[in-house]
Amino acid sequence: MNVAERSLIAYDYWKESSQKFDYFITGLTGALVAFVAERYSPERVGWSPKSLELLSILILVGSVVAGFKRIEYNVESFKMMSQKLDALENLGSLTESMSSAPVLNVLTGEILTLTDMESRKAHYSQVISLSQSRLQTWTKRSLKAYKLRNYLLIVGFLAIIGSKIWQAYTN
Repeated sequence: MNVAERSLIAYDYWKESSQKFDYFITGLTGALVAFVAERYSPERVGWSPKSLELLSILILVGSVVAGFKRIEYNVESFKMMSQKLDALENLGSLTESMSSAPVLNVLTGEILTLTDMESRKAHYSQVISLSQSRLQTWTKRSLKAYKLRNYLLIVGFLAIIGSKIWQAYTN
């Protein structure tokens, strides 16, 4: 096993565990919302433990939404990364072949002239640039959703605990 293979394997493990963690936290938060909401008995909104409990439910729902958005943004990031890598690989093979134009594309059966290869080279370069830009955008959105999900989860959980403690002192 060479260094490049180890890097790919390590990245694959990281990606898989990151996805599982996101699914777990989002699912767990959804279950917490369902549990708290099932036991919630509505009252008039005001300065009361029940209002704090309602607020905590809404905050936790926000955390679930942020968790789903994080998963969505990660899917888009993987899509952009895949497009970028595909274009890089195609550009690399095309660059190798340019010295001996015209070339037969064995997969499609078409004959590529030097002009065709230059055109494809420009296309792949454009795809790489665009994919990289979009990848950065989706990665930034994913990080923001990650932070928002975690922040809302902590605040919502603390609000539930606070409402329960407050209820103990008002009864």
